[in-house]
Amino acid sequence: ETKKLLRSEMKSNLSNLTPEALRSQSQTAQNIILDSPQYKSATRIGIYLSMPHSEAQTDLLIRDALSTTTTTTTTKTTAATTTTTAAEFSKMTGNKEKKVFVPYIYSVRNEDQISKKRTMKVMDMLRLETLEEYEGLERDGWGIPMLDGQRVEEKENAMGGRGFALRGDGGGGQVVREREEEEEERGLDLIVVPAVAFDRELNRLGHGAGFYDRFLTRNFGNGKNGKKPFLFGICLAEQIVPDGKLVMEPWDWRVDAVAVGDGTL
Repeated sequence: ETKKLLRSEMKSNLSNLTPEALRSQSQTAQNIILDSPQYKSATRIGIYLSMPHSEAQTDLLIRDALSTTTTTTTTKTTAATTTTTAAEFSKMTGNKEKKVFVPYIYSVRNEDQISKKRTMKVMDMLRLETLEEYEGLERDGWGIPMLDGQRVEEKENAMGGRGFALRGDGGGGQVVREREEEEEERGLDLIVVPAVAFDRELNRLGHGAGFYDRFLTRNFGNGKNGKKPFLFGICLAEQIVPDGKLVMEPWDWRVDAVAVGDGTL
């Protein structure tokens, strides 16, 4: 009940934010992440696709990360125009080439005996490959860019293989999809995490669906899949609440840092 009230309070506060303030704060918060050693050294990152209102925008982060895999980068100087490869540009800037993965939500059979819901929604992180693909994404009812549902089975999954991580087992349950023994790299170095609110103790209040907490527990709980990714929260100044106001449950994940729209970290 406390969480529901706080979500309602935050929704009301953020609805009064001007587009100019949203744009300015989002740029400030994204620049904090772009300048961080965690971002620069990461080669596999998860970034949420933002709503056009009421939350920190991620467009700058996505464009920067996708640009690191561009074949060539052209730089103009007073003397000449220099063309460098993405690898050379990465070495010059210290910003490593990156693969970008974005959330994709889908339904599976609910195995929670307490809940009466027959299905539940889960989240995977699937690869967003190019700037052209990103700019061509259609938006859902919330205005959030979404991956093409007809192509998701072809998409590289951050945790290995392609397409969805969970499948039906033929009996109405869910199973983890088998992976190839000699699979390419998997996992994530960094995830940019959204929230309704954060506090200075790095506690997080999500939107209530539990997508990120379940994704992290399924893939990284109890030391699964090696090192846990660095969890970089991002938010507007209005979304920081006093310490002690956020109630954390045992299954809730704290973040490792929060980039705030007022320039604080």
